[in-house]
Amino acid sequence: MLSALPLACGVSPLAIDMYMSAFPRMARDLHAPATGVQLTLTAFMTGLAIGQLVVGPLSDRWGRRRPLLAQGVSDK
Repeated sequence: MLSALPLACGVSPLAIDMYMSAFPRMARDLHAPATGVQLTLTAFMTGLAIGQLVVGPLSDRWGRRRPLLAQGVSDK
């Protein structure tokens, strides 16, 4: 469990870096305008922010362990 917390915090910056480097390729492969591909990053960041707004108060109330375990169960 102790290793799950740093992994959960470290995934978002890595995901953004990989995602942004793939922008030109995604636009070319999907025949989409650059603005359309950029909107997907906006959606990603919005989802990340909403997730923090939801999980933050849960962590304050029940600690970090329960929300992380609930998230792990919901992924399966």
